[in-house]
Amino acid sequence: MDAAIQQVLPNEYLEGILEYSTSCLGLGYFEEMQTGLNTAGTFVQQRRFDHSSSFSVSFVYMHICYTLIMYIYTGNMEKLRDAIKKTEEKIILYDKQLSIERKLVIYVNLRNAYIASGTSDKAEKLLELLLYKESKFVRSDVYNDLFLSRVFHS
Repeated sequence: MDAAIQQVLPNEYLEGILEYSTSCLGLGYFEEMQTGLNTAGTFVQQRRFDHSSSFSVSFVYMHICYTLIMYIYTGNMEKLRDAIKKTEEKIILYDKQLSIERKLVIYVNLRNAYIASGTSDKAEKLLELLLYKESKFVRSDVYNDLFLSRVFHS
């Protein structure tokens, strides 16, 4: 008898798409990354499977960060400004669901997006907010990045 055919469960399929998108981002394949995120987003919106709210928040987190990074690297200022606006809205919408660690990563990416888009006043305010928080709430890699940024931009 032939090997049993295994079906890929919807959540496994979706996780595979997100892993693919992560790899594409790391390699600079931004169009492929965006296609993967769009596919995953459509899948989530259609609710083709029962997924947890924590998975939905994870998807939102990835989508925010990856989209900001993509538009920073590609230099598409119009889309970057739109992504910044959507990020600011989603931070408010998902505030209670996002962990402190995820918020920090989003804020660092948002700060970089502010700098790239020429909104240095917002970047400076965000730097002040993040850099002077109680150190127990700031990941050391985030703190070090912010501190070095302050040193080099002073």
